[in-house]
Amino acid sequence: LLMEESAPVDGELLYLVGEIHILRGEPRRALPYIERARRLRPLDARIMYSLGMCRQMLGDTAEAVNDLRAYIAAEPNDGEAMGSLSWIMLLLRNPSYADIDQALYLARRAVEADAENYRARGALAVALAARGDETTAREEAGLAIAAATADDQAAMIDELKLQLFRFGVVVE
Repeated sequence: LLMEESAPVDGELLYLVGEIHILRGEPRRALPYIERARRLRPLDARIMYSLGMCRQMLGDTAEAVNDLRAYIAAEPNDGEAMGSLSWIMLLLRNPSYADIDQALYLARRAVEADAENYRARGALAVALAARGDETTAREEAGLAIAAATADDQAAMIDELKLQLFRFGVVVE
């Protein structure tokens, strides 16, 4: 009923239903709700961010990058979003989106906004490694790993080590 185009539904409700699906690990179910919420509330920055993260979860990286860029334009001080976008850009194999300089800039800004953001520190470490700064990359990786202590963050640590290894940086 909520997804029928003729249904008189507020974008906020659609956004919340989509967020529930994302939190439950169901991005495929979340996407139509968030897309419709975006059509109803095109300037709502939270919806832009959720849409970008949902699309990233589904592997639609190009659209995720575009959504996150739009979100950051609307919310330029959101360190979490800058760290997420930086990380996504660093993992891309598509050179049109894998802009190391922009990823490095975003990761630095994200760390400035929130020094405890382990994902942003990880992105910064990988961007520094991609630029050939092995010493600083190792330092940032150590800080990222120290900040990522919970069990649910172990996958991020493994991913960080793998991405650093791509650039010849080994972290214990």
